[in-house]
Amino acid sequence: MGVQQSRADGAAIASGAVSEEKDKVPESSLDLSFITPRIMACGRPSVRESDLEDHRNNLDELGTFLDQRHGDNYAVLNLSNKGRNVIDYSKFHNSVVEFQPYSRTDITDDTPGLGEVFRACYCLRFFLEWGPETVVAAHCNNGVYRTGFVLAAFLVYIGQFDSIAEALAFFSKKRLQGHINTAVAAECGDEDGSAISIASRMMPSWRFLMQQLDKVMRQPPSLPRAFKLAYIIINAPGLARTSDDTDPVVQIFEVGDRAAETDSDS
Repeated sequence: MGVQQSRADGAAIASGAVSEEKDKVPESSLDLSFITPRIMACGRPSVRESDLEDHRNNLDELGTFLDQRHGDNYAVLNLSNKGRNVIDYSKFHNSVVEFQPYSRTDITDDTPGLGEVFRACYCLRFFLEWGPETVVAAHCNNGVYRTGFVLAAFLVYIGQFDSIAEALAFFSKKRLQGHINTAVAAECGDEDGSAISIASRMMPSWRFLMQQLDKVMRQPPSLPRAFKLAYIIINAPGLARTSDDTDPVVQIFEVGDRAAETDSDS
C-alpha cells in the first residue's frame, strides 16, 4: 500500500472507537502520554520502580495499566537500542514488536534508517486497523526522541500532518506538557512545556532524515509493476504443532481491500 493511499483514511486510524475514558492517564507514577486516543508514548519498561524524571515505568505497573484499560487489544512497540531494555515480554502477553537498530553502547538515541521508519509505520497501521479498540504503546530508551520521531512519521504517513516538523511539534506538546518529563522540556527550551519541540534537540543526521521522509511522503503515487504471486512460504523454525494449535491463515490485500484468504486446509 502506497503512502498516498495510507493518508486517505488516517483520521479513523488515529482515533478509532476508543472511549474518552480510556485515553486519559490517571494521576500515577507512570510515565505515559496519549498522543492520540489510540497511540501512547511511554517511558521504558523496567523491573525497577517507576520514575517520571528517569522516563522509567515499572514493568508490572505498566502491564497492569494496559490490561485494565485495554484488555488484549494493545501492542507494545519497542524502539530502544538493540540489547537495551531486555524485559519479560510475557508481562505484555508477548504482544511486543521490536524495531531495535544496532548502535554503539554509548549512543542511546541514534538515527534509524529510512526503511526502519517505514517498517514501523506499516506495523502501526496494520495493528491499528485490526479493530477499532486496538491501541499501541511505543517506547525507546526514554519514550521521547526516537519514539517521537517514529510516531511523528506515522502521523504524517496517515495524513494527520503535512510535515514531520509539524507532527513533532504536536507530539512534543502531548508528550512533554505538564508535570511529566519536565527535565526534557527544560532541555528543549521551555520548562512549562507550552511551546516546545524535540526537533530543537535533534542532531544533523535526524534533520536530514526528516527532509528525506518529507520528500518521500509528498511523492505522487506511482503504479507498481504487476507481479504474479506463485506461492507463499511461512518459515517458523522450532514451532511445535499440537492438536489444539490454530492453523495459520494468510490474507492477501489489493489496494486496501481483501482479495483472498486461505482456509484451514490450505
